[in-house]
This record gives sequence, structure tokens and C-alpha cells, in this order.
Amino acid sequence: MAQRYLLTIDVGTSSAKTALWDDAGNVVAEASAAYDLRRPEPLWAEIDVSAWWRAVCATTRETLATSGIAPSAIAGVGVDGVGWTLIPVDRAGKALAPAMIWLDRRAEAESRWLQSLPREGNLSI
Repeated sequence: MAQRYLLTIDVGTSSAKTALWDDAGNVVAEASAAYDLRRPEPLWAEIDVSAWWRAVCATTRETLATSGIAPSAIAGVGVDGVGWTLIPVDRAGKALAPAMIWLDRRAEAESRWLQSLPREGNLSI
């Protein structure tokens, strides 16, 4: 049976990392690409979503080129991304604004207000 590989992509807070693994769990090749975390206001933390896509494409191309492995030998792809992220999009799925990542604190007052509301178990109709 031909060797099969797993491609993993991690889109993190400061960079995208891509790795190619063999079926014994060894890293065959890997690449990373950094992008900027923007803080246009004191409590804000944003990332340009197109920077994520460019980084994923670049690291995937670099990983495959470095490995010399044909894409057809990849048995699966695993993707992990920045959690607790809000990306406002239009009906077509196009980003309307930068991603507001987990470090963003612009809605702290609203969050405290929501947390002060009665819990569902305490309500009756």
C-alpha cells in the first residue's frame, strides 16, 4: 500500500502553521507565516481575514513543495483555528470587517450586562 499523509493547518492568533505528517506520525515538512494583530483602539484586537487565507495558501504550498509529496498522497486534512472569533459577513459570506478575536474587549460592558440577566432556570412564564 502506498504511503499516505495527513496535512494539518493551524490558524492561530499570530501565524498560520501547516505540517505534513506520514502515517507513522513523523513530520515530513512544515511551514509558518505570520500576520499582524491590529489594535486600532485600546480594547480592540483584530486580524484581517484575507491575511489568514493568504497565510494558509502560502504555508500549504511551501509545505508541499518542501516535501515533494504529491497532493494525491494526502489522505486527510485537519484544520484548527482561532477560537472565540467573530467575523461579520454579508449574505455571500464575504467579510464586512476584520475578525474580532478572543483578545478583543470592546464589548466588556455588554458582556457584564448579559451576565447580570437572570438564568433560564430562574425564569417562569
